[in-house]
Amino acid sequence: IVKNPLVWLVIGGDMCVYIARTLMMDWPSIYFKQVHGWELVKANSISAWFETGGFFGGLLAGVLSDKLFKANRWMTGLLFGIALCLLMLLVVVFQDSSYTITASLFGVMGFALYGPHMLFAVGCLEVTHKEAAGSVTGFRGMFSYIGAALTGAPVVAIRSHWAWEGVFVSAFISVLVMTICVAFLAR
Repeated sequence: IVKNPLVWLVIGGDMCVYIARTLMMDWPSIYFKQVHGWELVKANSISAWFETGGFFGGLLAGVLSDKLFKANRWMTGLLFGIALCLLMLLVVVFQDSSYTITASLFGVMGFALYGPHMLFAVGCLEVTHKEAAGSVTGFRGMFSYIGAALTGAPVVAIRSHWAWEGVFVSAFISVLVMTICVAFLAR
């Protein structure tokens, strides 16, 4: 599996999904509390909207990849990735307008992110031999959690040097790299 370039594209994309997912789950409550002065419950509710959207996005991604794209996980993931890139730009533009718009955008972002998130788990099995299914899943999982770990102290350092704009840019770069990985896999 280590010599398979498709496995590395899956790992790179999935690692970026975990970076983006953890950034969008853990940091918005702090951001909205500090920057917008929201109450803690209101700020934390953004994560619930994100996860709720993610639940439905993961389900729809599976159905679309099976039915519409005839088991092409990567075309489905590419559509979700492009949508996620656009949605992240919309959040930056509209986050100050109202709680309802912000919560809705986070719900739709969760929907768009969990599509690729679920498809990487299935897709890693499809880019390697069935006898390596356990190995590739564990290998992918290791890098996924490295990605999640990169949203702790490194994000604090980014925020210290480039403020919240740096955190937004890192989340967007992560999603963009994930989308590029999926685009290569779709080919």
